[in-house]
Amino acid sequence: MTAPPLLPIGIDATTCGSFGAHLAITAAARPFVLDLTSVPFVSVGGLTLIEALARTAVQLDIPWAPTAEHTLHRFLTLLNMDIHIPSFDTEESALAHLTGRRRRSN
Repeated sequence: MTAPPLLPIGIDATTCGSFGAHLAITAAARPFVLDLTSVPFVSVGGLTLIEALARTAVQLDIPWAPTAEHTLHRFLTLLNMDIHIPSFDTEESALAHLTGRRRRSN
């Protein structure tokens, strides 16, 4: 249920391509946690990819949740993306969110 961890590098113009490929593999029609806790920086391009992932997940009804450091939480909040992309500090809290979502929808 948890996506493989990313390397502890930022998501910027030089890494957006590989991050996008990682997301395509991760979103394989099952619930998942996207672990971004070791990612120190996310560029606008990376945020765009995360937002596209969120839209696709909603369209395909795939529950998911990202875990992240404070910086990404802050960006999501400042850009009002946290409304449709709730992020969590730990894998445990993200899994609890996904488990609760599935229980409520059944």
